[in-house]
Amino acid sequence: MQYVLSSIVFLVVWCVIIYILYKNGRLTIGNKCTTIVTNSFQGGRNRYKITLSSSSGYRRHMIRVKGGKVYQFIFDVALTSGDISVELYDNQKVIMFLDQNKRSGTVAFDKSKSCWLVFQYTLASGQCELEWNLQHTKNI
Repeated sequence: MQYVLSSIVFLVVWCVIIYILYKNGRLTIGNKCTTIVTNSFQGGRNRYKITLSSSSGYRRHMIRVKGGKVYQFIFDVALTSGDISVELYDNQKVIMFLDQNKRSGTVAFDKSKSCWLVFQYTLASGQCELEWNLQHTKNI
């Protein structure tokens, strides 16, 4: 009985830790298929850098933004082959799309919230970096 109780407590604590990491944007969800496994995904406070080698899939990460602010997103792409794009989602709705042709965008947020960044790549080789900066305070 004591073994079962301690197992349940351990499982609950583990689930709470995973949930906290997920809600704070420290846990990413992704699906990828690679022919050469040399992928790296480096996240920072306001940037993500990805190195890919013949990879296909997606990477999803939560970011937090402050309300009443305008953010500028800059997508630096240096691919030798394939395609990559970044979408910014707010409540299941795409509010910004960046790719090799459209490399920057500006988004204004009325209130603080969590948004999803989704990197989608198809047979991509090379590097890319997404950086977002606070541009200015929005006049509300």
